[in-house]
Amino acid sequence: MKKFIHLLALSCCLLGIMSFMPMHRNVIGIYTVPATDPSKIELKLNGDHTFMYQDLSNAEKPIAISGRWYQQGEYVLLKDYVCTYKLHYKWRITADGQYAKAKMGATFYSLKKQAGC
Repeated sequence: MKKFIHLLALSCCLLGIMSFMPMHRNVIGIYTVPATDPSKIELKLNGDHTFMYQDLSNAEKPIAISGRWYQQGEYVLLKDYVCTYKLHYKWRITADGQYAKAKMGATFYSLKKQAGC
């Protein structure tokens, strides 16, 4: 019985420690709005830490940029790009890696990872 209690305590400790470890999310791929959405928003994260971002939601201010990205916990941060407009540069990748979500002011974006990526 004493061994069982020690094993249970050790298991609880390990579970507690592992819950605070950073999760590795598979962020590489192409995240988009549905094909029927005319905004054609797309975020492509490449394995070499380069990205391409497109947002055609405002015809007068279309955005098509590229640069570098890095991961910080559950977030992907876009860097080293040139853009005269404000854009969503901080994206939260869901735990399953299937969605990239961003907010800026009152604007919220949710992009779904394309199948096969």
